[in-house]
Amino acid sequence: MEGAAWATILSRIITTAIYIRFLTKAEVKVSFALFVPTIRMYADIIKIGISMLFLQLLQTLSVSLLQRAVVKYGAEAVAAVGIVLKIVTLGTNVVFGFVKGLQPMAGYNYGAGNFQRLKEAVRCSLILTTSFCVLWSILIMVFTSPVISCFGKDETMQGIARIALRANTIMFFTFGFQFVYSTLYMAIGQARQSLLLNIGRQGLFFIPAILLLPSYWGLNGVLYAQPVADVFATLMTLFFAIQIHKEIGHKSHLITENLQC
Repeated sequence: MEGAAWATILSRIITTAIYIRFLTKAEVKVSFALFVPTIRMYADIIKIGISMLFLQLLQTLSVSLLQRAVVKYGAEAVAAVGIVLKIVTLGTNVVFGFVKGLQPMAGYNYGAGNFQRLKEAVRCSLILTTSFCVLWSILIMVFTSPVISCFGKDETMQGIARIALRANTIMFFTFGFQFVYSTLYMAIGQARQSLLLNIGRQGLFFIPAILLLPSYWGLNGVLYAQPVADVFATLMTLFFAIQIHKEIGHKSHLITENLQC
């Protein structure tokens, strides 16, 4: 525990040092004298940031509900689910890193009216994140047992963890697709759509699944709640993806017509 605590502290210190070095060495200097806050500025920040706030809150709530649902099945089940959450988080963090890079590029090009470059950025992000998610899923499916065995030798725990890890990997190939579009909506300032996409996976779909499925399916209902939620989250994302591509295509067409005139 103490070692983990020190590792966390050191990671924060190193990250902060990198930020400070970048700000002091960057060609573009940041000056508070140029910062003139307005009510509209704060409103825009809150409008966009609130979707991420709800995402973080729902992630915490969903983990709490998951732990509460699994505790009745014994210590081995609790340990197994905890292990699986850690492994899954490794994959999701990689996707989060990709989409954080997409966000400023998408926002800048949308605001500048450079829709062709925006579409290329989205396409590239989809290819990269989906390729990673597919590769990660294949590796997890193939090496489930060796990965789980690294966390303990209890056979009951390993059996539950193998099922849980494979269950959480079934729909993982859609994770990049989901978060590319939730990030895209956030980047272009469409807060309502971004909020819906961010609360969909862990809120609108996972919470009902984790509350209802165990009553009918027992432990398997707990373990398969996430992939069930991912099915519905992917369908909702697909709907919003079609809508935003129609909007981008329409605006790109208008700009082309204006240039021709």
